[in-house]
Amino acid sequence: MMKRSLLIVLLFAIVPAVHAHWAVLPANINVAVGETMKAYPVWDHGLVMYEDRDDFRSDNPAVAYAYGFVVKLGQTGGSNGITVTGITAGVAHIINATNHETLATITVYEPPVLEAIAAPAAKLVLQLGQTIDLRAQPVGWEASTCTWYRGRIGDTSLPMPPSGTNTLGFRFYAREPGKTELWAHLASPSGSATVQFEIEVLPPRRRAAGH
Repeated sequence: MMKRSLLIVLLFAIVPAVHAHWAVLPANINVAVGETMKAYPVWDHGLVMYEDRDDFRSDNPAVAYAYGFVVKLGQTGGSNGITVTGITAGVAHIINATNHETLATITVYEPPVLEAIAAPAAKLVLQLGQTIDLRAQPVGWEASTCTWYRGRIGDTSLPMPPSGTNTLGFRFYAREPGKTELWAHLASPSGSATVQFEIEVLPPRRRAAGH
């Protein structure tokens, strides 16, 4: 029994631990600025005789964020995927943070800016109590999503709830005098567009004295 135990110890001393090798699919990732997608590590080969972990990172986080990890037991690998987000146009790579091996290439591109128009107009003047249906109208393309906000283009701090089932449209109620700014962000797989609206609600007219 002692000889057998000694033999096992010698085998582990002589045979070096071979680190597992991972591939990532897809190996070439194209992602737009602001877009998030998943990549998946695939067990390639390697001998693992102990519980181990591999972490995956981006080698250029200024261009693309990437994070994921795999815990291995025996020869079984598993992962929920690697989250990849485009930050700015350029090229980055997914690397194995354990051994710094390059596993995939990330190309981040600027999505094309598409055209959309404000209907019935970008600037509107309403009487108190009026209602108007605003619409962000894509020109030559079809929007898959449209989100409305209060404020100037780029300010997402005040999202507006959807107005009915048609998210491209928004029903505005002139409840009080003053100026209101609204904007819409339209998006599709081929690009995005924004539309700004400026609405002025006039105060009620004062009746002339003696009438």
